Amino acid sequence: MRGTTAGAFTAALAIAAHALAGDVLPSTGSAALLLVLAVTAGALTASWPRTAHTPALLGVLAAGQAVGHLALSTGGHAHTESAAAPPTPVSALANLVALGVG
Repeated sequence: MRGTTAGAFTAALAIAAHALAGDVLPSTGSAALLLVLAVTAGALTASWPRTAHTPALLGVLAAGQAVGHLALSTGGHAHTESAAAPPTPVSALANLVALGVG
């Protein structure tokens, strides 16, 4: 159950953080990358016993937000920052808020 929840939160919060930062919904390619990321985060959480502890689980969710940001930034939608550039302050704050909510 923890793995399913972590995977679902990874995808949902990455999309919500990007929407909060003013981005558009992800393209099909970005959504596919995000789906692979969410399944990977969920499988890792379900199979790694350390994620039963909050710090390890937050680490997986934080990594999911970071990789989710990259997936959504490189997916070909109208994004105000390049994939190589660090996130804007609004985008970074939105990802941190999403991590805190998750």
